[in-house]
Amino acid sequence: MTASDTIEIELGPEWDSALLARLRATIIAAGGTMTESSWGVGGSQEVGIFQIQLPSGSLEAMSETYMGLTLRGPAQLVQEIANAVAKTPAT
Repeated sequence: MTASDTIEIELGPEWDSALLARLRATIIAAGGTMTESSWGVGGSQEVGIFQIQLPSGSLEAMSETYMGLTLRGPAQLVQEIANAVAKTPAT
C-alpha cells in the first residue's frame, strides 16, 4: 500500500456517540474488531484512537474535538466501511 492508496474521511461529529456505536456495529457485522488504543486530553482537545481489524484489512478511527470522527486506511476499505456506517440504522 502506498501513501496515495490511503485516505482519511470524516464520518461525522466527534460528540455523536450513536455514530461511534454504528461504526462499532458495522465493524462487528463485517467480522472485525475495534479496540481503543489510546485516549488523551490536551488543553481543550480530547482524542481517542481506535484500531480496527477486519478480515480484509486494518483501519484506524480517530475521535478528536473539533475534528470529528475520522476513518483512515486503504481507500477502498475506508469507502466500504463509511458507506456501510451510513446505511446502519441508529440504535
